[in-house]
Amino acid sequence: MPRMTSSTTASEQNSRWVEEAISYLVVRRDIAAGPTRTAWAIRAARAWLGPEVEPAPRGMHRHQADLRLRVSEKPSIATFRKAAFVDFGVIQPTNDGWEVEVGWRASTLAPLFPVFSGRIVAHAEELTLAGWYAPPGGQLGLVADRSCSTSRRQVRRDGC
Repeated sequence: MPRMTSSTTASEQNSRWVEEAISYLVVRRDIAAGPTRTAWAIRAARAWLGPEVEPAPRGMHRHQADLRLRVSEKPSIATFRKAAFVDFGVIQPTNDGWEVEVGWRASTLAPLFPVFSGRIVAHAEELTLAGWYAPPGGQLGLVADRSCSTSRRQVRRDGC
């Protein structure tokens, strides 16, 4: 009788699944406010994002926020809301602006909602959000997320 051999360990399989279920996200936007003013907005997050709460990850400030995801042009029809934690690190100056660590996750039922961990970088005329994004549902969620993203880009380009 042939012997069964394992090709990978459970932890190796799990690691591969995790790597395939996340994607690297980069969003860039032009800003008119400049880095000094946008840094002020990060420092004043409790005024526009939500109250600061404990416990926060080491070196971070955690805010409790009500995030909204609008999935149609008519917000009353398709807007999802979720209580979330948004974490900001300490703003670090750069040659022409600043950068800060940022992350968010749902405050309850976390596996059912997206998770993000990355950085915001501000330059004189550009703000960049870059980091690792994990949609809910693992690989299936990533496929669904990518197809929705492609659809939104198509709608914007065609003006539908």
